[in-house]
Amino acid sequence: MPDLSIEARLIIEALAKRLADRLAGDADLLGLSPHIAPVQGQKIDFERRPLEGARPAYVAKADIASFYEYVDHDLLANETVELTGDAELASAIKSTLSELMGRRFGLPQGPQGSDIFASVYLSRVDRVLMRAGVAVERFNDDYLFRAESAARARRDVAALERTLRDLGLILNHEKTQVMTAEQYEEGLSAYQELLEAAAIETVELPAGYTFDPDEFEDISLESADEAIIAAAFESALDDETHPFSARQRMIDTALPYLAGFQNLQPLERLDTLVETWPAHIRNVNLYLRGLIDTEHERAAVDAVVAVLGEQPLALPWVQGWLVDVLARCTETDESFTGWLTENALGSTVPWFARGRALIALAHTEAFPDQDAVSEVFEAASIPARPDVAAAVQLAETSWSEQFVSSFTAGDALLKKAAEIVQSEPLRSVL
Repeated sequence: MPDLSIEARLIIEALAKRLADRLAGDADLLGLSPHIAPVQGQKIDFERRPLEGARPAYVAKADIASFYEYVDHDLLANETVELTGDAELASAIKSTLSELMGRRFGLPQGPQGSDIFASVYLSRVDRVLMRAGVAVERFNDDYLFRAESAARARRDVAALERTLRDLGLILNHEKTQVMTAEQYEEGLSAYQELLEAAAIETVELPAGYTFDPDEFEDISLESADEAIIAAAFESALDDETHPFSARQRMIDTALPYLAGFQNLQPLERLDTLVETWPAHIRNVNLYLRGLIDTEHERAAVDAVVAVLGEQPLALPWVQGWLVDVLARCTETDESFTGWLTENALGSTVPWFARGRALIALAHTEAFPDQDAVSEVFEAASIPARPDVAAAVQLAETSWSEQFVSSFTAGDALLKKAAEIVQSEPLRSVL
């Protein structure tokens, strides 16, 4: 999944804003409110909703598998036209996403605009379920159902799955549960108890898959970092690895604080976090990035290198998020250049990981020669090519200037990527 350049993000945000403006009057109905006007506590309110009013006997939870990766651009454009009547906007969204992703499906994770596109895409599912009489609530791509029997809850989840299949989507069965209302409430209470034990209030992360560690730098709670460690890590890495467990949720809540505190406990458990809790790799990546440009950057690099060098990770996209950290660091590990070279030039490695590995090599003395980089560039997907441009610019070889000018001459996005690398801090632009 590409981590977008500043220009690409601006384009996506501009298109999403225009779409959101056209749909502002129906924001609540379409599930856009968390993205247009985020309010503290929205996710908690959503999770408490099945318990409000007359308590149901059962609650079901469901989540879409790899949702952002499989959003069909044609279907998104059709839904945009249906909801807004704006064919020009629909065409612009479709063509922009297809060019950025290098294919006709998928949304880049990170930009708020992607979350707006996602909610518009799923609004069709909401309407189908509503017409079928299914009592369901949605927040992003999470679903909650109220039901008076386990059988009815399972039927409602099955109705969701049938509707999703019409959009080329499937449920993540690991994250799909049918439970009694009492069990559901106990899970919410367990999470709240962990928060209280950590002496913190709920962190309402932005809608999507990101947080800014800098927001937590000035926290002044006395000994709060140690309390967070005790609640989130000292007893969290046990057998309770279900993605909806209280411990799992506490990991996501704690990471922003620990990044802001520049606390190194997660580094000591990085192998377990990466291998046992892969669903949280985006926030693990952002925690590690919070240590860049601090006195702990070297420790972060060493921890990432140790995990990557041990053995191949089961999920290649997890590997990509770790290599992304190395790409942003100025500290290097020259003993790891062989691994980076193999992955940057290896055809079996996903492009996100290959592009980031090439950028990481640009900080070392082992940057590949011109012929090897030319082959990578020619084979690269459209979203990966800015990484190649950035890597060559950063490497500052004897052939960098001529090479960059040759393959960016007819591509404004690639040219801008190289220019930004020259003028902006590494951490903020890659």
